[in-house]
Amino acid sequence: MIFSFLIEVQDLLSATCLQDLYETFFFIVDLHAITLPYDAPELSKATRSTAAIYLACGIDSSKASIFVQSHVRAHVELMWLLSSSTPIGWLNRMIQFKEKSRKAVRHSLYDSFHHHLLAG
Repeated sequence: MIFSFLIEVQDLLSATCLQDLYETFFFIVDLHAITLPYDAPELSKATRSTAAIYLACGIDSSKASIFVQSHVRAHVELMWLLSSSTPIGWLNRMIQFKEKSRKAVRHSLYDSFHHHLLAG
């Protein structure tokens, strides 16, 4: 887990040089988190912590955009469009979807389905 986190930070540090060359967008993914039961104050704290990590890694908010996924209405609208038009058979071909579907205890009808639509 720590190794995975360090790889992500390394990728983030590499991406910070892109903000000088291109219009860059860094977002905090939280729509996946709300497909399962969650503690709202804890999720809010984790969101702020993630933003702090982005800034500590060198993302300059005057050069790059940092936003929270759930604060952008278009993300939810896209999820709705994808879930309305994606055949379940396509998702059943994804190894990750099949594994999660077999192992997961469903908290809602759509938790696993929407997670994989957003993950692409």
